[in-house]
Amino acid sequence: MNKVLVILIAVLGVFALITQVAKVYISNTTSIEGLAATKIQNEIDEYSEKNLVLRDKVLSFASYHAIASRAAELGLVSTKDIVSVYYPVKVALVK
Repeated sequence: MNKVLVILIAVLGVFALITQVAKVYISNTTSIEGLAATKIQNEIDEYSEKNLVLRDKVLSFASYHAIASRAAELGLVSTKDIVSVYYPVKVALVK
């Protein structure tokens, strides 16, 4: 009986040692993954801010006033006459 008790205590000791090593390993792995997740989240926040700035720039370039001023710089003017494509143009007529 005494021998069985010593073997049982030894097995429980080895099991306790294995569980402690596993606990330390899992704890370190989790903390490293947490740091990586924090770094990725910071990068996502930075890209989100850059995306907002770029979206504002695109909207300002695509606004009516920006397009109209660029057209005026190129010499384009708005026409006051009515332009219709309903009537066939002479160039497109087949003789």
